[in-house]
Amino acid sequence: MNPSDTPIAVVGAGTVGSILIGHLLKAGYDDIYILDVPKRIEQIREKGILLGKDESIAVNPGGLVTDFRELEGKPIRTIIVSTKATDLPKVCPGLQKIHRPGTWVVSFQNGIGTENYIGKYVDPMWVARATVNYAGVRNEDSGDIAMSWFHPPNFIGPWQVQDIAPLERFAALLTEVGLESRAVARDEMKRMVFFKAILNAALNALCATTGLTMSQAMEMKHTRLFARQLLQEGLTVGVQMGYHYGEDVLETCIGYLNKGGNHFPSMWNDLQRNRRTEIDFINGKIVKLGMMFRHVSVDLNMFFTTMVMTREILSGVRTIEEVPDYLGCPIRHCY
Repeated sequence: MNPSDTPIAVVGAGTVGSILIGHLLKAGYDDIYILDVPKRIEQIREKGILLGKDESIAVNPGGLVTDFRELEGKPIRTIIVSTKATDLPKVCPGLQKIHRPGTWVVSFQNGIGTENYIGKYVDPMWVARATVNYAGVRNEDSGDIAMSWFHPPNFIGPWQVQDIAPLERFAALLTEVGLESRAVARDEMKRMVFFKAILNAALNALCATTGLTMSQAMEMKHTRLFARQLLQEGLTVGVQMGYHYGEDVLETCIGYLNKGGNHFPSMWNDLQRNRRTEIDFINGKIVKLGMMFRHVSVDLNMFFTTMVMTREILSGVRTIEEVPDYLGCPIRHCY
């Protein structure tokens, strides 16, 4: 596939977006537009995409933009949305203005339901979702990115029931550049999105509220037990929704979390910098879905959702009125 045949726009050059951009550039796919806030764009303009101290990837300054209007009329085939899920209210109106039939919009984000949000602004037949099974750490001051781990493959699937051949080609491109990916049908994509959310819910809020790194949380028996119980709650909700992941799935999840590394998850960084977290799309979504079913406990997910949202209220990034009804309701189905 010729690099010039696949112009791509990446909205959000944080950790996930930068790792993706870096792999594409290393493989020669330099027809890339990068949209982010001015501070991050200037950082990339000066230093390129930094994948660790010893690996810098140059970026064509002409592809760096800070406003969706700068992308109008560009021959973009695929738009990757790799911002925080909490940024969707700011991102989606811009997507709506530049999107054209034939251009895929793929959510490379954490949490459940990000593709649904995008589908309110973009024709759903061109909306897709990915589960990103790589992670890294970004130094927000220097711009350095350290890729921590990758548990291949990534999964990519459409929001609607439709032919996945176009997404198979995109998955092949990602695999070619070193990010092994697989295109799947809609129902399988929903199943994998929920599974990734269960994994995120097990440590993100736990580490964010305790100040533990992921490896520290998994090394101490009492916090490891909490992680296990959070996994079990999510898997139980999944079963009620018709998602099954095999008999040994709990131990598989524990093994996945054991490889998390001695660094903090993104939710911890958000709380430290007084930013809105993605808790509504992760633990909060598991709580809301779990409360649809009788005799399904989501108490621990509810506890950590409450703790994180309370921290957000205290820092001024969430109002009391923005606490969802499912947290303040003494009975199920009241929201």
